Amino acid sequence: MNTKYTSKSWILRIGFFFATLLLAATLACIEMFFRVSNQMKHEIDIIDKPAYIDSLTFDVPELTTLQGAPDNIDENDDIEVMAPVDEAIFRQPTIEEDVLNVLVIGTDVNDNDKKTGRSDVMMLLTYDRESRTVHMTSFLRDIWICIPGRGWDRLNAAYAYGGTGMLINTINENFDLDIQNYVLIDFDGLISVVDILGGVEVRLTKAEVRHINEQMREDEKLPEKEGTYLLNGKQVLIHCRNRRSTNGDFDRTQRQRDIMVALFNRAKRENSLGKLAQLILTTAEHVKTNIKINTIIELGLEAITSDDLTIEQLRVPFDDTWNYASINGRSVIAIDLDYNRDALKNELYQ
Repeated sequence: MNTKYTSKSWILRIGFFFATLLLAATLACIEMFFRVSNQMKHEIDIIDKPAYIDSLTFDVPELTTLQGAPDNIDENDDIEVMAPVDEAIFRQPTIEEDVLNVLVIGTDVNDNDKKTGRSDVMMLLTYDRESRTVHMTSFLRDIWICIPGRGWDRLNAAYAYGGTGMLINTINENFDLDIQNYVLIDFDGLISVVDILGGVEVRLTKAEVRHINEQMREDEKLPEKEGTYLLNGKQVLIHCRNRRSTNGDFDRTQRQRDIMVALFNRAKRENSLGKLAQLILTTAEHVKTNIKINTIIELGLEAITSDDLTIEQLRVPFDDTWNYASINGRSVIAIDLDYNRDALKNELYQ
């Protein structure tokens, strides 16, 4: 018996076995990559703005200034909002090469009601790679604004009428920005992200705790007192949507930004490629975006592994630049558009 030949044969077999495993793993990763990419892919046409858009003029409606917060400012419009058809996004020149703008739109489309869709969250994420700064800017849904090609309405009506494209165009046209990228996420997606990360710690007032408990089972309720709590996905969703406990949409958008920061810090503590992959795989069916999957992975890794990333929070309208108003029985937020436009650009492009 040739022992040397037998040993060599076993080495070749073992090598072939591991090479086969490596090839299978590589093919599985490639298959997963394309499957997730196709699930999340949601490309809206980007076109030059039609000339007729600028030729349309709409008279500025006369608003009645209100003293204090009106009772109906937090009520939805009485229009039945079906899943909107996306208008094309108007192409915008890049303002600064190192600054990336992504509009995050949270919608109330979920498994129980696939037909409806309102932009419950409108948050602009601006990443300045040179200064290593991320700005999170919330746009209040009730801002009274001119929607390109349609006229004056609340800001969130832009999404109801023309989807992601019309909402992006409305923000770009009014605030002189260059948003071309977006991420759409539904409620189930947010719940999944939080639960995968093991929950997030949030500081709650007693009123906020009570609001969460009203919608939870008895065994899931929190102690009804102010404090810091580890919230699961369902509790975070309730907290993010809360417009009733304090100062309406102003506090609600603050909660949303705080949750985004908490999620980022939680993911950063994990600092794991495997956890990032799990997040992408699990949430793919709940997220739609025109950002390529490899760019998402690149930016995600860059964010969670960075030691010098700064996060800053903004809100439109800025303080002391707005007032409550009414028109035809509808309560809205009237803003000093010129001031807010200039202030926002100064913050994002320092």
